[in-house]
Amino acid sequence: MHPWSYILLIVSGLITGIVNAIAGGGALLLYPLLLSLGLSPITANASTSFIVWPGALSSAYGYRKHLSKIPKFYLYLLIPSIIGGLIGAIILKHTSNNFFSAIVPWFIVLGVVLLMVQPKLHEWLYKMLIRKP
Repeated sequence: MHPWSYILLIVSGLITGIVNAIAGGGALLLYPLLLSLGLSPITANASTSFIVWPGALSSAYGYRKHLSKIPKFYLYLLIPSIIGGLIGAIILKHTSNNFFSAIVPWFIVLGVVLLMVQPKLHEWLYKMLIRKP
């Protein structure tokens, strides 16, 4: 790998962490870079997931005062999140690079769409779960 690739990776990792801390979706920037540097799609996906962990933990620490005010029933969302993550990891482990390469663009499109509708989705969920009409 060219020496500039390492600098690009470090800068991209920092930018990904910043984007994730502010709005989420930083992996959408890092994943294509890892692919362009020659990583296989599954390796790039796993690397991206691993790379964003420190940023997620530091964001949680930074937002700890806000997180303490969230209704406790939101903690129940950890259960399907952990189960979904485990199921996804098992499926990914048994998926070929070719198949993953074919479906990952759709996951990226879904991620972009979710980022676009996030404000409306948040508003709708707030109305449904918090401020019951």
